[in-house]
Amino acid sequence: MEKNLLLYTLTCNGGSLAACQSQCAAAYPDVTGDNFPAVSTCQSNCTTNCNLSNTLLLLLSKR
Repeated sequence: MEKNLLLYTLTCNGGSLAACQSQCAAAYPDVTGDNFPAVSTCQSNCTTNCNLSNTLLLLLSKR
């Protein structure tokens, strides 16, 4: 259980999906063709890493 909570804490930048996405927006204020892949990856990582449903399922399955 501790491992799953630690993983969430370390990979979900800012501790929530909104905070993580805000960090992506701050890192890439202008989306251009050149940086679009990096912006897309940043947003995708937020969606994956800040998914509370997955984290809860992992925690509940360890009971």
